[in-house]
Amino acid sequence: TMLSAGTKANVLPGRACAVVNYRLFPETTVDDMLARIRSVVDDPAISIQAMASVAAPKRSDIDSPAGQVLSRVIRSRFPDAVVVPVVTPATTDSRHLSGIAEQIFRFLPVHLPDPDLKSIHGTNERVSVTALTEMYRFYYAYLRAITQS
Repeated sequence: TMLSAGTKANVLPGRACAVVNYRLFPETTVDDMLARIRSVVDDPAISIQAMASVAAPKRSDIDSPAGQVLSRVIRSRFPDAVVVPVVTPATTDSRHLSGIAEQIFRFLPVHLPDPDLKSIHGTNERVSVTALTEMYRFYYAYLRAITQS
């Protein structure tokens, strides 16, 4: 996601650097990721290293008691939704909770209109007040349901 090389268009750079932002799938390691990159690059003259070491996210169990409550609340708030487990392609702050929570569900209960969807991680990134209100109502309903289960 970041490249750096050379200072002039007509001079070959003596050094080039690329920083690539990766996400780990559950049950993979940084070493797995580095091995995959090395197999794709396939050039021993290129140095490849991890800048930071993070653990892959743990799998969440949608069939656990917390997952069943989440599924129930999703269906109550979004009647047309089909609840299925997926891998979230984002790195979320939930990684800081993995040591204290048995289950972590990375779910964003919001409908984003096309302009808001296109702004994610871009210029003028935004979420509408309506979407924030919808998220608040969902999380409120989930917290009430999980504390009553």
